[in-house]
Amino acid sequence: MQIALIFILRIELTFLALIKSKKLEKEKGLNDIFHALSSLPRRKIIELLREFNEMKVGAIAKVFDMSLNGVSKHLKGLERVSLIERHIEGREHTIKLIWQ
Repeated sequence: MQIALIFILRIELTFLALIKSKKLEKEKGLNDIFHALSSLPRRKIIELLREFNEMKVGAIAKVFDMSLNGVSKHLKGLERVSLIERHIEGREHTIKLIWQ
């Protein structure tokens, strides 16, 4: 009887730890999104994409008077948290906002 109770208790503790870790993962994901949006250029990129639906990386760089590498760094930050997606055709990179 005691062995069964200890076994059940271990299962419950494991289950509670699993629930807590999933909740922490969700919170971490939300924190990552807010961190990505804390950058003014990234927020402005989101505004541009909201207005034009999709843009080429070069066009975004011209709007910000920023190098392609600089824009790419910001785009990667937004891609990492799944706010945008990139389509590549040859040398052309088209960026699109992901609406969910």
